[in-house]
Amino acid sequence: MKNIEKLFIILVIVSTIYRYVHGIGSILFLILSINTLAILYFCLSFALFNNIKFKNIFKKSSYVNVSKRRIIFSIFSGISLSIALIGVLFKIQDYPGADLLLVLGLFASISITIIALWKNNKVKGNFYFNILKRTAIISLIIITLMKIPLKNLLNWQYPNDPEYVEAVIKAYNNSDNDSLWQNVKIERKKMQAKENEDY
Repeated sequence: MKNIEKLFIILVIVSTIYRYVHGIGSILFLILSINTLAILYFCLSFALFNNIKFKNIFKKSSYVNVSKRRIIFSIFSGISLSIALIGVLFKIQDYPGADLLLVLGLFASISITIIALWKNNKVKGNFYFNILKRTAIISLIIITLMKIPLKNLLNWQYPNDPEYVEAVIKAYNNSDNDSLWQNVKIERKKMQAKENEDY
């Protein structure tokens, strides 16, 4: 199970880099890799964090040495990591609701980090330390993304489309103005039409 997680973490890193060098199909690659990792955490965190192999998930004997608290903590950790990853995806892709998801993910990740730190000091072992590593890393990624100004992120993502960048910034600065959001849609269609001509 850990090898599957490592594979998808590597895919997320590669797809993020590929996205920022504007590779063909990079958006789809990024969405699939982050969503798959988020689904892995959301659905299988109870097994992943307790070192239960995928083939043994449905065997009762796999859970003999695992307390209910550890399973519940694993599930809560997996849900918080999933929310955080979806928030990261939304921020990278500039989807609406990214900031809300990032704040929720950061709050949940920091809560898990604090609990894991406290428990790791009381109970020595790999369980809490492994969760601590994951939540600390995702918290740092979220904080970094929250600190990057929207204009810088958009300029990095769309270096050849300054009209689109300006339209998005104006719409975010005055989010209640529907005509500005319509302008964003128009500029996005122009940008996509220009990309289709290039290929």
